[in-house]
Amino acid sequence: MFTLDMRLPSQTRVADGAQKVYKKNPYFSAIATTVQGNLALGGLDGAIRLYKKVGDDAKTLLPGLNDPILSIEVSRDALWILATTKTYLLIIPTWCENSKTGFEHRMPNKDKPIPKKLAIQPKDISKYQISNISFRPARFNNFSSQGEETSIVSSTGDYLLTWNFKHVKAGKINAYKITKLLMKPVDT
Repeated sequence: MFTLDMRLPSQTRVADGAQKVYKKNPYFSAIATTVQGNLALGGLDGAIRLYKKVGDDAKTLLPGLNDPILSIEVSRDALWILATTKTYLLIIPTWCENSKTGFEHRMPNKDKPIPKKLAIQPKDISKYQISNISFRPARFNNFSSQGEETSIVSSTGDYLLTWNFKHVKAGKINAYKITKLLMKPVDT
């Protein structure tokens, strides 16, 4: 993991101190940054590592559910991580009891949050005849006037799924809206 500085000569574009070399391949598969420059890296093992900055060791390791992380996003306030796997999404809070986040401070095991799993319910899979779930990267969407995220969106096949972020934070993970996407024919 490293930071490139395109202002430097081509032989030395990796900025001093802005790299981290691992002895073993951690199999990173997705990355997101916060406004402050913190990093969240998802892995093929489903784990998510939180870094204060490039070059440092991970401050926090959040164990996943053993499915590869395909995409990752961090809320504007850096208090939430949204990770996409093939068949479900994960939403994970990052704050610790000391009013800091897992990016800034190591989270003790007792403080590590249990991820909330957002998935399509079996009744909806049957109702909409969804034969193959393959989520596209999930995103926070529809910002309020205060700049806070109001929804989570992703899609699979011809269906758009939208979760109300306020409801998700309150634990209502099965309340989502499914919209059939109208596909326009493409002229060839």
